[in-house]
Amino acid sequence: MTNVFDITEFGAIGDGKFDCTAAIQAALDAAGEVRGAVIVPPGNYRCKDLLMHRGTTIRGFDAWGFRRPNASCLTLADGDARCVLNLTCAVGAVVRDLGLEGEKLGKGVHGVMIDHPIYDAAGEEDTPTIENCRIHGFSGSAVYFNHVWCSTIRNNMLSHSYNGLYQDGWDAFISGNWFSGNENCGVEGGEMFSSTVFYGNRIEWNMGGGLHMRNSKFTSITCNQFDRSGGPQLKIYTRDADRYNRNITVTGNTFNRSGSGIFTPKLQAPGYENCHFFAEECVNLVFTGNTLHAGRDGKDEAGVRHYGPDYGLVLRHLRASLIKDNVMQGASVKQNVVDLGEHEEEVYIKDNIGGVMESEERWTAMLANKPVENVKTFFSLTEEEKKAMGLA
Repeated sequence: MTNVFDITEFGAIGDGKFDCTAAIQAALDAAGEVRGAVIVPPGNYRCKDLLMHRGTTIRGFDAWGFRRPNASCLTLADGDARCVLNLTCAVGAVVRDLGLEGEKLGKGVHGVMIDHPIYDAAGEEDTPTIENCRIHGFSGSAVYFNHVWCSTIRNNMLSHSYNGLYQDGWDAFISGNWFSGNENCGVEGGEMFSSTVFYGNRIEWNMGGGLHMRNSKFTSITCNQFDRSGGPQLKIYTRDADRYNRNITVTGNTFNRSGSGIFTPKLQAPGYENCHFFAEECVNLVFTGNTLHAGRDGKDEAGVRHYGPDYGLVLRHLRASLIKDNVMQGASVKQNVVDLGEHEEEVYIKDNIGGVMESEERWTAMLANKPVENVKTFFSLTEEEKKAMGLA
């Protein structure tokens, strides 16, 4: 008996019109009996609520781009569904080289989903792997993992959905992904976002923010590129008075253009959340060796492009934490480091070098050997000059 199953041999038609749900499910069920693999040939297959089984793989043929779906694509059949691929209790399932398209159908429909009511509901670690997939355009999350242990998500594009990734769980390896253009966050943490390695990702153009996590423990955030968001690029917080974040390292990342309402002024982050990095209620937090820079964002209703964010780092109620040696020349419009206090013992916030955006523009002018007093920056223009230039 073969343990590799081609969905077209079960009646799937990749014309983008025919509902292939029954055919693909039959292939997945056959693979489940022998812990086999399901192959998705190039084509566009309409389907929904496909249930994977333990120890099985579904894979296609990749060749995808930012604006181009995979050669092998599973497209949501209609909005009356929870997801396209359901990995709940499918311990060790692998999704590889596939495209999933949501077309923004329905409400809260996910691309790939694991949804347990409690931790350990599968009886052991879930260990799902999603690799080299483009998951795009879902009214829910591109990937929705609720109460999950030991997940691997790497080299994917998770974009233009509500969240790129919703992660509630422990022991995650998230690397080399592209989280782009999502309505809420690139990555949103649930009740727990812990024991996670978040490495080498690009998180850009997400309306609500980049990576937002709460009740986080033992997490490393290293060598990522954060660019443009409607809220804080990195937010570490808690909603519970008796919980806190601890043992978190943030190092070697770049932050650019955050928190400033890049798609519409109505989405501009309020107050101190108009920032690159927001952290509160943390113990053993290290934020060091990062670079931060402000930049011009999308045009407002008057056609003016504003610099953002207003603030660089916003910090409150830390304990035994080190916020040090970050490079912040031109990191914000108003203030690079905002210390809201309430800290406990041994908190060091120092040697974060550089001035705000205006000093950056003046410094750049000096490098160009231009007399600073003759250089007109946006911040030095009068209101009349701004109007004459169409900037106000």
